Amino acid sequence: MNAAILNHSFTFGGILAGLMFVFIIGSMLYNPELWLNDYPVDIRQKYGPPSEKTLRQRKWYGVALLTIMIGVLLADALTVPTATLPDESPFMVTFRSVFIVFLMGSLMDLLVIDLFLGMVIRPKFMILRGTEGAAGYRDVKFHFNAFLRGTVSGAVLSLVVTAVAQGILLLV
Repeated sequence: MNAAILNHSFTFGGILAGLMFVFIIGSMLYNPELWLNDYPVDIRQKYGPPSEKTLRQRKWYGVALLTIMIGVLLADALTVPTATLPDESPFMVTFRSVFIVFLMGSLMDLLVIDLFLGMVIRPKFMILRGTEGAAGYRDVKFHFNAFLRGTVSGAVLSLVVTAVAQGILLLV
């Protein structure tokens, strides 16, 4: 992977990380209950089930976040400069670029939102009412395991996005 491709990947990774940060923090400010499933088990148990309103909203927020992710990943895959590496498969170059972009978004979520904001700063909007002081707010292992699970699904998503992009590029 040459410098032009890495620069391309890091640019799109920064875009994805920035958009995800704004979306996640914005939606937490609006309704932190939207992210209830992303909290450790003890917090979810202490908080209880989400409201009907949240269940309805969660579907739309999930679709919006997935649209942001797929949109940025697809934009990366369609514009990665694979022609600069004639001895390497364009599919693999594109896949690696898309996966780097995905990982940058995931790392931002883990390091900035979960660990730095959620565990170090702990702003009030991230603490679900009635769960103050729960041990889960300091559970690094939970967030790291979630990151690892997300990485596996991100690899699959990156393969799918790369295949779709390669198909589109063959048609145009």
